[in-house]
Amino acid sequence: NGGHGCCFLHRYIPWQNRKPDLGRFDLFDRACRGHQRTLEQEERINVFVVPRIEEQRAWILLSKSPRPLTRKRKIIQVELYYLPNYVFNVEMENRKAKVNSMKICVDGIEGHFAYYDETELTEKPDTRGKSADFKISVDEAEKLGKDEFHRMVLRQSLKKRDEITIRSITFDKNVFYPYWIGYFRRKGAYDFESIDALSGQRQGVKMKPVIMRAILDSRD
Repeated sequence: NGGHGCCFLHRYIPWQNRKPDLGRFDLFDRACRGHQRTLEQEERINVFVVPRIEEQRAWILLSKSPRPLTRKRKIIQVELYYLPNYVFNVEMENRKAKVNSMKICVDGIEGHFAYYDETELTEKPDTRGKSADFKISVDEAEKLGKDEFHRMVLRQSLKKRDEITIRSITFDKNVFYPYWIGYFRRKGAYDFESIDALSGQRQGVKMKPVIMRAILDSRD
């Protein structure tokens, strides 16, 4: 799945768009809006990204030696897994009042952040592979996405010396991204390798616990 000077505001919703503090009435209003948002999410259709690498090609890629001068993997079985991601729309404005928008995604298992470019992808409403369930809520994912995007914007600020305001970040959809997983035996135990089902790129240590958790949950 993988994946994607200026200053930023610590608050993502501009002050002029916020409601005045009306004590418990304001808290009640925010709770109602949160409940409405949950209902809207439940009505959203999950979409699945279509793999570009077929199973036969996945066997070949997963069997390759992970490092030079090492043996090829003797793959026993290959499976297609779809991992859950929350996709958010982010709207930004620079010091010249130019507004830009982009999409980011946060994986729904461990909360890793990435950019999301749907123009390069084909999405559909169903899947022929296994799919893992979300383990973190959309609110948790939004917070993780905000924090990581803050850091990204700050790094850009040091390079371009521009001032960027993050105007809003809003939930867009649930996206399930495909990975091919190949199982093999090593030192008397089972292990696995995984590749991105679109690019064929081998996944590293960052994705290992995410995929492991998805596999274990599917076995329950």
